Amino acid sequence: MRHDLTMVNELFVRQSANFLSLIERYQAGKVGLNSLVQKVEDLRLIVDDRSGWGDAVFQVVINLEQINAVAAIVRRELREDEAKFVDQQLRNLELLEN
Repeated sequence: MRHDLTMVNELFVRQSANFLSLIERYQAGKVGLNSLVQKVEDLRLIVDDRSGWGDAVFQVVINLEQINAVAAIVRRELREDEAKFVDQQLRNLELLEN
């Protein structure tokens, strides 16, 4: 049982680093919002979580997907208010990782 817990903790640490790296790549313009949303959701699904962490990340994903969908439908870049909202969601995601 202790070995399983250690493996879960190590997985969480690795995935946490992946989340933070992904956020940095988005902020640097190396990853678009659509890719960011997909990858965050993929990473969230990897971590088997019983602490509520996954649910909190899921809410951030939903918020990001809403902005992404609107921008994709009208085929435009994010407006300033949308970009600020995305930045706030990414800060929320970073706080979840700490």
